[in-house]
Amino acid sequence: MDKRIWICTAVAMAVVLTGCGGGHPKAGATAGKSATGRSSAATAPAVPVADPPVRFDTRRAVELPAEARQSGYTTSYGALPVLLDDRTAVSVADGVMYGVDILTGRQVWKTGPRKKLFSRSSDTRATVVMLQGRRTALAAFMTEVPGQGTTPSGAAIELIGVDLASGKNVLNDDLPLPQDSAPWGNPVSVVGVDATTAVLNWSGGGTVVADLAAHKVRWIRRGFDAIGLDGGVIAGQTGDLLHYRLLGLRATDQRQEWASKEYEVPTFEAEPAGPGLYSLHHSTGSVRDRSSTVLHDIKTGKPREHLGLEYRWHCVSDGAETLLCNGADGGIVGLDAGTLDTLWRLPSDGRLAPKVTAFWHGAVYGTTPNGPVVLDARSGKDREVRPGAAPRVVSRYGGLVVGPEGAWMVYPTAP
Repeated sequence: MDKRIWICTAVAMAVVLTGCGGGHPKAGATAGKSATGRSSAATAPAVPVADPPVRFDTRRAVELPAEARQSGYTTSYGALPVLLDDRTAVSVADGVMYGVDILTGRQVWKTGPRKKLFSRSSDTRATVVMLQGRRTALAAFMTEVPGQGTTPSGAAIELIGVDLASGKNVLNDDLPLPQDSAPWGNPVSVVGVDATTAVLNWSGGGTVVADLAAHKVRWIRRGFDAIGLDGGVIAGQTGDLLHYRLLGLRATDQRQEWASKEYEVPTFEAEPAGPGLYSLHHSTGSVRDRSSTVLHDIKTGKPREHLGLEYRWHCVSDGAETLLCNGADGGIVGLDAGTLDTLWRLPSDGRLAPKVTAFWHGAVYGTTPNGPVVLDARSGKDREVRPGAAPRVVSRYGGLVVGPEGAWMVYPTAP
């Protein structure tokens, strides 16, 4: 296995959010404080777990705290702004990152930026990475740097990391932005992380690359929207209106490793598509245009030519061996994550394509007119026809659904 560090984001695929399964969480603490004791996760009786779960106990719904849920959040490709890491739900709401035990509904830790927020964006998401051997929840916030004397006020990105095993803050890096870097109030997101680097996208501004060892900004590239990080190379998009190009920049020094041709099209979409991959869809808008979605390697920029996905598709990894691609027409395709060979397609042979709600560790969760269903990600066959629920986010301990009036409810894994 190489040294890439996989990220499980809260924004994943068309009507899909992959959950993260990791270390067992212990008690949490507010930012800057030590944990005061072990959580119920360490003392409660044994509970059913499955990797992946295929049945859920709908009689034992647990509601997560309302304060940990963003108000007015968007659901990019249907993805909720929350992720599950074993027993911990991680979310960002009103400038605070929360950790909640999904089997008790109890908050086990929370933290937030030390400086004043520029805006409490509903677009802020958390992500989970391996950082210095620890499963770490990361979130980035745009904060205000107060002016003093003749020095005007400014802005900084505050990057916060919480060790999911202890609930302790392990990262609080202030990353100042240039004075002329407006709009400061726009949201910032974590695009990729490896052992020494964090790549942050600053909406409307560009890309900020942080040195995690030195705890400072390594470089900033305006007009460059990062897509992903792999093998020390950052793939990203430049241009606007009808002129677009993709670049691969070295994370250490911005040196250009590769560049795509220039695309003169009105429709151009490049986005993450699983570890080491990005997808590219472009169209002239003509009725004669047979547009396509092609997966590319982040490190080299080279297309995987044998992948024949026509029209608009959105792809994501299950965190194991499979990619799932959702088409604009409602079709779904399972691909081998290594070879990108097509494993199966739906609809086909008289079978329906479910409306996918989640994709995790070899299981595809969704609904058909017959109710919830779980498919096997490798074969596409029905794995469980009575799962009890079609969760939006999944871990070994259960699945999260949106309940009445928008409440986030967790159904525990059933035996």
